[in-house]
Amino acid sequence: MEKIQLATCIYCLRQGVKFNKDHVIPEAFGTYGSQTMTLTREVCWDCNAYFGDNIELVVARGGLEAIERIHHGLKPMSELNQINRDRISAELGDGPMVGTKIEPVTHGNIPQVGLKLKNKEKRDHFTLNQLEGMERLDLERYDTKATNGILLGADTRETQNHLISELGRLGIRFRETGRAPGANGRLPVDYSFVIDSLTMRMMAKIAFSYSAKMRGGAYLLKKDFDEIRRFIRYDERPIPRPVKPTTKQLLRNELRGWRITDGHLVVSDAVHPGRELVAHVSLFNQLPYRIVLCSSYSGKIIYRSFGHHFDFKNKTISELYPLA
Repeated sequence: MEKIQLATCIYCLRQGVKFNKDHVIPEAFGTYGSQTMTLTREVCWDCNAYFGDNIELVVARGGLEAIERIHHGLKPMSELNQINRDRISAELGDGPMVGTKIEPVTHGNIPQVGLKLKNKEKRDHFTLNQLEGMERLDLERYDTKATNGILLGADTRETQNHLISELGRLGIRFRETGRAPGANGRLPVDYSFVIDSLTMRMMAKIAFSYSAKMRGGAYLLKKDFDEIRRFIRYDERPIPRPVKPTTKQLLRNELRGWRITDGHLVVSDAVHPGRELVAHVSLFNQLPYRIVLCSSYSGKIIYRSFGHHFDFKNKTISELYPLA
């Protein structure tokens, strides 16, 4: 009698469970028509649902990736309220109001105060929400009696009075001395965004599913891949950390600060036995991540590396060729 081999989920390693379609690049970051790269018998229903609800949705709605989705039209402006501002912030990077916090997506105003540091021209900025959560403030750090020692940013008189009230509660008396100088033209904006375990698990998941697509799911069932598998699925974090941002150049013809594409890049390297098997993922060709799929590969030599460019604007996927 012929033995029937049951499909095994590459993440939870269960057999005899329901499987459904897993997108190598999450759908929130673009679709590619008939070229869309998916897995059908490698990721079970439960794992797929977990990744979608607990990792991909969170990252897609917060951080650098969320801003890029808005910028490139992958998320409509009508859904701005879904962006998680706890995972990204923005401030003016130059000009007389440098350091002023602004809304990270629309660049609109955020109610805040700017307190001048003693013996410095810089200010610390605190949003109204931050002030409301403070029990005390180190007043010795600030020269609040200087001209423009306290800057208020408020769209309404009611908000301004609220800011003044919060300052008073913290022991700072506000006295209006004039208006801060404005700025002409365009100013640079500095972004701060979260790179946490959720971000790294999503990048690792993309690399892992991509490797399953290119090399076959059975290849990833080896114990060599248990650490990265359990990190992606259960957030069990091996030491050293398997996912890190990198400055590695993924495209041959790019110069630092100049990109030839905004598309996503995924690369899985060649490997020799006993060495690390490494992949790289860069969404929107912005910040590349280096993912160690296994720390000591025990299989046969893999002579060929794989790489693809996911062009979400033209809905196409094209093969990349390794750097010489």
